[in-house]
Amino acid sequence: MGRRTHSKAQEKPREYPTCSSASRQRPFARIARRFASAKSLAVLQRIQPEHGGFLEAAPLTSFVALSLSAAGCEQDPVLRKAIQFLHASARPDGSWPIYGTSRVLIALNQVQPGWTMAQRGVDWLLTAQNEDDGWGGDRGVLSSIEETSLAIAALSGRGEELARAAASRASRKLLDWIADGGQCPPSPIGL
Repeated sequence: MGRRTHSKAQEKPREYPTCSSASRQRPFARIARRFASAKSLAVLQRIQPEHGGFLEAAPLTSFVALSLSAAGCEQDPVLRKAIQFLHASARPDGSWPIYGTSRVLIALNQVQPGWTMAQRGVDWLLTAQNEDDGWGGDRGVLSSIEETSLAIAALSGRGEELARAAASRASRKLLDWIADGGQCPPSPIGL
């Protein structure tokens, strides 16, 4: 009987339905991610409503969009429907409440930088900044650490001078709050 030799160099790697391969991951992590991402995408596709929004909430849909983008799923139909929902669910001025606007901008900065919808959200966020340089739950609402932090994160991903200046002023405001012992009243995020 002839013995058959098997060389790893001749083997073709088995392909699994995933968004992207992460070549820098450890082999076990790469394999685990391949199996998990295929199942996760199937679940997301099954539970995503026709309109594309998860629980009809812009922040949650933004989390899903950001996660899919980070996983390399830019062309996945779930992500495309989520982005369509985000565009359709915005107020006429291109905003959501501060929490939602910030979360959507963080996702759009990653997934679709430069889109008109993102710029409209930035413009609205800049006009919603309070006189104390922070942000509250919505335009004119008392500033909070939570919303101010999210707005800074959303604006920090932008290249415009006005956005950078607003984020810088708000960062100084956060540092003042911290230096004063965090005496900013807590608020439910998004309300």
